[in-house]
Amino acid sequence: MRILLTGVSTRAMVESALKSLPAGKILSLDYFGDYDLQGLCENYSLKRTFCRPFTASNLFSASQYLSFQAVIYTSNLENYPSLLKKFQRKSILLGNSPETLSRIRNPGIFFPFLERTGIPHPKTYFKDRKRKIGQSDSGFLQSIFLQKPIRSGGGFRITQIRAPEKKARQLIQEYIPGLPCSALFLANGQDSVLIGLTEQLIGLEEFGSQGFRYCGNILGKVWREAESSYLLGELAEITTLLTREFKLRGANGIDFILKGGVPYLLEVNPRYTAAMELVEKAYHLPVVEAHLNSLEGYLPAFNLTTHLEKGYWGKAILFAEKDLKVPSLQRDWFEKGIRDIPLEGELIYKGEPICTLFAYGPTRESCYRKLVEKAEGLKADLSSFCLINDSQEKLPPKELPEKYPR
Repeated sequence: MRILLTGVSTRAMVESALKSLPAGKILSLDYFGDYDLQGLCENYSLKRTFCRPFTASNLFSASQYLSFQAVIYTSNLENYPSLLKKFQRKSILLGNSPETLSRIRNPGIFFPFLERTGIPHPKTYFKDRKRKIGQSDSGFLQSIFLQKPIRSGGGFRITQIRAPEKKARQLIQEYIPGLPCSALFLANGQDSVLIGLTEQLIGLEEFGSQGFRYCGNILGKVWREAESSYLLGELAEITTLLTREFKLRGANGIDFILKGGVPYLLEVNPRYTAAMELVEKAYHLPVVEAHLNSLEGYLPAFNLTTHLEKGYWGKAILFAEKDLKVPSLQRDWFEKGIRDIPLEGELIYKGEPICTLFAYGPTRESCYRKLVEKAEGLKADLSSFCLINDSQEKLPPKELPEKYPR
């Protein structure tokens, strides 16, 4: 059986899959088709193979030219359950079902469930046919809040506002200042096992990011000494409640804000997430293999508590601060441990991702410092060779695709 791995970026998931599956059994289809992915397995790129911008529907259309019998999906296909039903008609869907996605990504189902079960979360309102924004809590509308697209991903198009804009397909959510985090877990429809905690790196100028845009993770113990040390137990209870209500299976993640030791749940990512490769680097747990086993009902005997004193592993996505053409540094970057490496001569526009950096440190601060140092070194490489400035050639106008998260 040949398995298609698909989503906006599949390099990390392919690396994980190769730990338990032969390369001949897998193929990938994503947007980027990066340098380091091309040497791993049979792979196809919307950007190069099919000359199409990224959309979920373009992924499905391109997949119809390929031969496979099963599919594992990653970001951002969880937002398109009807499209996954099309995959399901022709292949085995190795992940959460379209029915599960339809419920857990629907704010009209998800947030009332959090309310009923007492799971902490920001006050959240949305506009649909049955409910108006903020109708039940006028006090909420006096505070700062965020406006988000319902089909969210990667922090795109999130704005901090003071007055609600009654736009369809938008969430209005209370802004809670705190530490943005994620918890990673495996589920079998009934039970769940935590496999990692991360601090999320959001909108950091050091990596060319801004606003609420996701730009990486630091895996390790996320709570401060003054905060609750029983956070793991709370998160385990939350993930189990979610698993049983929505029949979650396989690899999943939750995003939350940690404030005063309390995790305020934001959303569920019901698929392999960008942070999971840090679990593999740090704890040597092959996530795709564990994902496939959990679909059969088998969860790993994994105790996260025993791993949290081993230090901190980080990844950071470096974004372009100017339009650029990529130089011939691919092999050098790869040998330095850089991943998601673009091809020589590739055009990257301001604000687009360039590559992914990794670091380890015994403390959170040392890990973060190493990520910043690597970013600065890479920026120096690029400024020496290929930045496009006012006195040099201009890149052609960009065809604007649907915004994509890594």
